[in-house]
Amino acid sequence: PGIALYKMIAVGEQRLQHRCVAHHALPPAQDVVEPGERHEVLVVELVVVADRAEARKWYERARELSRQVDDPSRVIPVLIGMSAHHMVAGDIRIAHDISLEMMALFERLGDPHLQMIGEWSVGAALFHLGALEAGHQHLEKGLTLYDPAFHGARVWQTGIEPGIFCRCELSRTTTLRGFPDSGLAMVREAVAAAGALDHPQPRAFALLFEMFVHLARRAPREVQRAYEQLAVVCHAHGIAQELYWAAPLVGRAFIELGDLPRGLRVLEEGLAAHTSTRSALI
Repeated sequence: PGIALYKMIAVGEQRLQHRCVAHHALPPAQDVVEPGERHEVLVVELVVVADRAEARKWYERARELSRQVDDPSRVIPVLIGMSAHHMVAGDIRIAHDISLEMMALFERLGDPHLQMIGEWSVGAALFHLGALEAGHQHLEKGLTLYDPAFHGARVWQTGIEPGIFCRCELSRTTTLRGFPDSGLAMVREAVAAAGALDHPQPRAFALLFEMFVHLARRAPREVQRAYEQLAVVCHAHGIAQELYWAAPLVGRAFIELGDLPRGLRVLEEGLAAHTSTRSALI
């Protein structure tokens, strides 16, 4: 079975999306941007990805088409989807470049709700590029712009709650900057907020980051506990990616608990899963 790499924001006509997915072919530009019609730029929701190169073609085409559209509201979903795709794929420098493009657009529009997403995206990319302090600052700014009434209402459309996701990323940078107690408190707030939403995707993401924080705190039993909760959520709702991301973390925890064979086996299986799904983020 395929693995849901990330639930992208999808726009465009349903008939075109279904046709493109069914035939696994790139749509010609005139099929998406037609003279005299309301322009809709398609970002395909990549539920099953067998080839990272093919997925990249989809997003490069979407970005190309977005440049033909003057209405920023049509471009925004393309940039957000592309940034998320490249982040998950491990193409961090590309994700960073796109997130900077997003942030510049959002600042021109003067919309704090969009600026929040831009700051979060830039901060996450910078962290993975090794710029801990700069990433932390962007994540902090993103969280100050978070509006639960606006951002939280869209979780059922995308599976993403920007405030929870940003708080999770911030808990990790806070911990790694030398404030593990603050990082733990922050990620526990994210887990609680995700649980209150009753949506599995933010809860899975928050539990994954709780594992990150516990591992940095050298608390392997807490890592295992969070993993067990994560596994329940993921198996119940068919979520694969967070569970695969978590495998190296719980493998490390098993090793720290003294179970070297089990830890190595889990690490090897996790790395094999990342290779097969071409998700190079971890």
